[in-house]
Amino acid sequence: MCTGIKLRNMSGIPRRPFLRGPILGADCDPVLNGTDQCADPNAACGVLSEQKEFCNNVCWCTDGFVIDIQDNCGGTCVPQKTYSEVCDPSIRDICAPVDTLECSVNGTEFVCDCLTGFVYNGTECVRPDLYYNDTCTCEDICLPPETVVCNSTTGKCDCREGFIYNATSGQCERPPGDGIDLGDPCLAAVSCGQYPNVKCEFPDTQGTGKKNKVCQCDDDKDFCEVDGVCVLSASPCP
Repeated sequence: MCTGIKLRNMSGIPRRPFLRGPILGADCDPVLNGTDQCADPNAACGVLSEQKEFCNNVCWCTDGFVIDIQDNCGGTCVPQKTYSEVCDPSIRDICAPVDTLECSVNGTEFVCDCLTGFVYNGTECVRPDLYYNDTCTCEDICLPPETVVCNSTTGKCDCREGFIYNATSGQCERPPGDGIDLGDPCLAAVSCGQYPNVKCEFPDTQGTGKKNKVCQCDDDKDFCEVDGVCVLSASPCP
């Protein structure tokens, strides 16, 4: 019987049976009996949107706990594990967060480890920063995304269409003359020729008097215009 147990009356005072409450997955009523009526102390009564098989209020594990099916009495809520902790692969979602961790074999034991495609940064499992020529998958984001994208054919981060790799700067850039010229109106720097060594900003009104944003060498990154080309300069732009 999984619905409750009866305590012996040692004091002679009439005592009601001590009911454990509904087991995990069993119906419950949070309005009449509250949310903490469940048999398992780490469970609560409520509607579980993520459990599609349940349409009504049931007892289920609270955040940070998952169900360990041990017997026909509904199982027990056990705490989830974090990175490098020993885990039980038979318990679904035992490692948390579930979107970056999994319970995998490590030598002679199972431990929580990063999912494929993630690396541990000392705090959490994250997707590594990928740059030009790094190995990638379609789900990865190559940096910077405005100029670099994962090439599904080569499986490498490659320059976007309209950009070429500049070995000197180590960046994918628009070639001079490709895109909006320096001094011309623009809406975003990515549309300017020689991007990303340019910026799209309002010019010095005292110098040109123009009211629109224009393509100009990014002096914030020490790029100066020399004969129509943005050149990295060791000294401030004139």
